[in-house]
Amino acid sequence: MAATTLNGGKKRVVLEGGRNKIELEDVERERMIHVGNEGTIYRVRGNVVRRSGGVVTRSREVRLIEKKFHENVGEKVFGNPEAQYSIVQDLIRANREENIGLRIAPTVRLSREEGGKPSIYRTVLDVADFLHPKQRDAFNEDRRKQREAAKKNGFYLGLDSFLPVFDGKTGDVVAVVGDFGTVRRIIGKTEG
Repeated sequence: MAATTLNGGKKRVVLEGGRNKIELEDVERERMIHVGNEGTIYRVRGNVVRRSGGVVTRSREVRLIEKKFHENVGEKVFGNPEAQYSIVQDLIRANREENIGLRIAPTVRLSREEGGKPSIYRTVLDVADFLHPKQRDAFNEDRRKQREAAKKNGFYLGLDSFLPVFDGKTGDVVAVVGDFGTVRRIIGKTEG
């Protein structure tokens, strides 16, 4: 499938989150990955640009995953990109500050489009399409441990929040939080 440019022309997207906003230009959808209840997931590419005095001083190409939400899917968290983004930022902060031990997609950003629903962008992960029984068992055990750790720190992570991802250093399959539709806050921390 050929890449398609968003909105029929060169698209510029501002991604919120992290220390600074990121400006992404010439955004193109390379391919559709999945259509689900919340929206459509695309692999996109674009150029991260830095400007000085309105002039582009640096540019580099990146590939990201975009979750484009359907209109009016949900009002709470499921189907609500702004609520999901807020909770994920809280989860990332808690993971960093309290050393929870979660593996979360390294880049999670929000874009707000004029006249449309916001999208969530995240890092492209090396997701395993097929797991051998030992890999599946290791993935399930890793997911179980991360879910318990999250619960003890005030977060619920649904089973489908985790993606089986190949660890680039070890080659093992690990559980990585990469789908945010079932991430929830739990009132207060829980014991054991």
